[in-house]
Amino acid sequence: MVYIDDLDRCPPDRVVEVLEAIQLLVKTPLFIAVLAIDERYISRALEKYYQGVLSHRGSPSGTDYLEKIIQVPYRVRPIIASNLEEYLRSQIIIQDNGMGRAKFSEFSRQEFNLVLECCKQVDLSPRTLKRLINVYKLFKVVCRTRGNKPSHLVQKAIIALFALSGRYTHLMRSIFNDMETCFEENRTSKKARENLQTLHLETYVRDFFKHCKLSDRDKYLEHEFQKLKHDALYTTILPSKLTLQEVTYEIFNLIRSFSFVGEVGYSEDS
Repeated sequence: MVYIDDLDRCPPDRVVEVLEAIQLLVKTPLFIAVLAIDERYISRALEKYYQGVLSHRGSPSGTDYLEKIIQVPYRVRPIIASNLEEYLRSQIIIQDNGMGRAKFSEFSRQEFNLVLECCKQVDLSPRTLKRLINVYKLFKVVCRTRGNKPSHLVQKAIIALFALSGRYTHLMRSIFNDMETCFEENRTSKKARENLQTLHLETYVRDFFKHCKLSDRDKYLEHEFQKLKHDALYTTILPSKLTLQEVTYEIFNLIRSFSFVGEVGYSEDS
């Protein structure tokens, strides 16, 4: 049995070379090949390599090519709610309150419950959820070294923004970009800073969706936009009474730094 991993980290020509080699191997009864891949990347790599033959959303496409090779597909789905707590307990050490100061790698029961409730409201793959946990551990270290101790509501917002940015990277980049602008504009004067004291995070996100216009008619992006809108506004993932002043610009910068949204101001077209 041959296991192939990390193919989606290779350039298109290497992707094609490996897939061609696999096709030769599996033609003999001696070999079974298991491919662990990101279908989106591999399909695009095939379409780039075979330009003029394969096309995105065309017929044939890169996905059609893969279907000729892969006989038994299995896609890793988001963790379902009934299995979520068990998975989290396998990844998180819950602090024993009787053992003194917690290690950075340990979560208080309050933090564990915040992660659990947050992740019940947004679909996350095992990889994304594991990244969220590891990122939050490091986030706590930075906060501790800086003397910051976020409140319960701020912790909830931090975990929610990490989860949403992990699931909706492209769209959350736009939200973070707007939040950056908002913080910058309201740091210039006392009156402007007072705006942050009355501007709630949930209200700000709601206004973003009200005024946001998608740049193209990509059906997938439109679907993701509506799903993010639901997760952010029609669940309890974001605290409703938390202001941007309470979040603070410092905390926001840390969230942005630890999130997979790219640098604020980044454009995929540039």
